[in-house]
Amino acid sequence: MMFSKDLIFVAEIFLDLLRVRHRADYDPGSHYSLSETIVFINAAEEAILKLMNVDQLERIAFLAYLAFPHRKD
Repeated sequence: MMFSKDLIFVAEIFLDLLRVRHRADYDPGSHYSLSETIVFINAAEEAILKLMNVDQLERIAFLAYLAFPHRKD
């Protein structure tokens, strides 16, 4: 199934922010400036707005795609 570019953007931002959070949590040497943090917050806000505008059926299909293992028949 193909997903809209807005939903793909949301997924990519989620992964980017997850990597940043893991670095912040587990790398004692990681430090983020205020300006970097603001960029992260703005990216999260933009992703939330895009997600809210994605069609509900597409959101459901995307969640089902994530929740269930993919068959390789």
